[in-house]
Amino acid sequence: MYKARTKFGHFIDMKGYTQKEIMELSKLGKNTVTKLCSDSSYRPRGDACKKIISLLKKIDKKSHINDFFDM
Repeated sequence: MYKARTKFGHFIDMKGYTQKEIMELSKLGKNTVTKLCSDSSYRPRGDACKKIISLLKKIDKKSHINDFFDM
């Protein structure tokens, strides 16, 4: 079965992380992580952006939030 993935979803798959691990590392909720990984129209805001930026620093310092979302 094919599941739709966003750029962020493909990124975490490539890095070998599960959505559950992303939830634990970022302190984001399940619904937010699901949207980040599968809803290409979702744009994180405010606190979620801060948590994603912090997460990216932990798993790949070269990545930036603008690599995944049109901000």
